[in-house]
Amino acid sequence: MNIAVIGLGYVGTVSAACFARDGHRVIGVDINRSKLELLEEGKCPII
Repeated sequence: MNIAVIGLGYVGTVSAACFARDGHRVIGVDINRSKLELLEEGKCPII
């Protein structure tokens, strides 16, 4: 299943990770570019 997660704060990041873990294709969207860059580097943006 393809899933889009809008907002990659506390809830969105964890939800996206859980969906991806379960085998879904996930696209995350956020207005904060630094969060996206951290995720692309494999780092957690909520700590």
